[in-house]
This record gives sequence, structure tokens and C-alpha cells, in this order.
Amino acid sequence: RVETYQSDLDAVLEKKPTYSELMSQLKRGSRIPVSIPQWEEVQRRVQLAENWIAEAEGANLTYKNVRRLRQVLHSGIRIPVFMTEVDELRLNIRKLEWTEALKKAMTGKAKPPRANVENLVYEG
Repeated sequence: RVETYQSDLDAVLEKKPTYSELMSQLKRGSRIPVSIPQWEEVQRRVQLAENWIAEAEGANLTYKNVRRLRQVLHSGIRIPVFMTEVDELRLNIRKLEWTEALKKAMTGKAKPPRANVENLVYEG
């Protein structure tokens, strides 16, 4: 049973597992009465993911600065856990970029050709 679990953990940790996969492995491992080194790595990744998710949620509410949101995004991409929140933040950044570009085009601050404005509207 322990050997099977260790083998399963090795397989999960070889790739970029989802947060739910890691949580499932943590739950499963908590029922095993011996110490398994890979279990500590799973705990570490879960903690990294939870910290980043909290940061990303705060950033989405707090920052309207695309540059700062990109910094948060890139830190999430580097975490060895697949998180849907990364994609959600990426989408939010794209919306902000689109909104900023359209505002500039509509206020005349960036005098784009009509085709550029049409492209912005189409992209949105």
C-alpha cells in the first residue's frame, strides 16, 4: 500500500498536477501511518498554490495596473501546480488591456486609424 502510494506520488509530481490532484493525494497520504518524502513535496506545492491564489484574488480586486497584475500572473505560472486561477487572471489582464486601448482610442489620446478602432471593438 505504501509503495503504491509512493509510486502514485512520483507520477503526480513528475508533471504539473492540478491543485485538486494534490489535495486528493494529501488526503490519501494522511491515512498512511508512515512518513513519505514525496508527501512533503505535495504539501509544499499545495501551500505555494494556496498562497498564490490568495495573492491573485487580492490583486484582481486591488490592482487595475496591468504591469502589477502581470507580475502576479508570472509568479503563478512558475508554481509547479496547474491552477485555473492563472487562466482567470490572464483573461482579466486581457480585458484590462483591451479596455485601456479602447479608452485611449475613443478619447483621442492615441489617434489610431479607424481600422484600429474597429479591430479593438472586434477583439472585445
